[in-house]
Amino acid sequence: MDGGAAVAVEYATAEAPEASVVGVARGVVLAAGALNTPRVLLASGVGPDGPAVESANVGRNLQDHPAVPLTLALTTDAFYRDPGPLDAFAGGGDPLASLWASPGTSVGAFVRSSACGADDDADLQLTLFSPGQSEPHVAELLPEGHRNRTARNTALVTVALLRPDARHAVKLNASDAYGPPILTRGPRDAAWHAAPRCATCRTDTAWVTDADAARLLDGVERVRALAETDPLRGAVAFVDGPPADGSRADRLAWIRARALANSHWVGTAAMGDGADAVVDAALRVRGLSNVVVADAAAIPRIPNGNVHSTVLVFARRAAATLLGEGPS
Repeated sequence: MDGGAAVAVEYATAEAPEASVVGVARGVVLAAGALNTPRVLLASGVGPDGPAVESANVGRNLQDHPAVPLTLALTTDAFYRDPGPLDAFAGGGDPLASLWASPGTSVGAFVRSSACGADDDADLQLTLFSPGQSEPHVAELLPEGHRNRTARNTALVTVALLRPDARHAVKLNASDAYGPPILTRGPRDAAWHAAPRCATCRTDTAWVTDADAARLLDGVERVRALAETDPLRGAVAFVDGPPADGSRADRLAWIRARALANSHWVGTAAMGDGADAVVDAALRVRGLSNVVVADAAAIPRIPNGNVHSTVLVFARRAAATLLGEGPS
């Protein structure tokens, strides 16, 4: 850094672990994501008590859509057509080569929890995946034989909270500036942590506040009610959920133990008009005239749904800044 501008970038790769330096001609664009963009800023001296630029909120305000995975047992073959209209895409009998191997086959719904008013936006997202399909962050909670794909006669449903209260943070690993960042997740309560379900399962799944857990429980109970309503009644069985006859405290504890990160991270270099915002309306890092953030780190509040389209909007704003078309 020199005179409020970045003048060089230091980097290393797995193939060339020795640090290399490249000069900056016009500017620097950070697009490492909401976990690694703040890590780069912090490692560059931009952050709380930063020697280059003091920016108190770098790494703070980390948000995600916590999600609870559920399993439905399919008790009828009515969900399948063998052979059906998609048989040509079945991959010659190889399930991993079929259309259902695609992560894009799912349906969803947006619903309001009991915490919402009649005119409030939905705060829960329900996603039903095609039979036999799973997701990597869910697979670690599955039995070892079903890590990559759930059984053909089961279906995955996820309940995601769209407006979580919980806020987390990214911190620099002081012992290895090039290593992964350290996440501090709040709140943390040892009583919320479930015993590991397998040797590699995470136990740090309690990333939700009491209010977050209550709204997620509303969503899970909505799925249970749908499974017990015609025409699904008798066709699916709700086999994986909080104990129906348990106390509310027991059911909330089940939610806290199962709530997973959803990889929708945003907010750690948040845009805003105030001096405490990390980047301004043009997505320039405050205090640095030629450093632009072009990823989800700049999104100040998590969107009410999947974040990809919002990331594209922010990327377009960053491109406009680089082309001299955006706000100065």
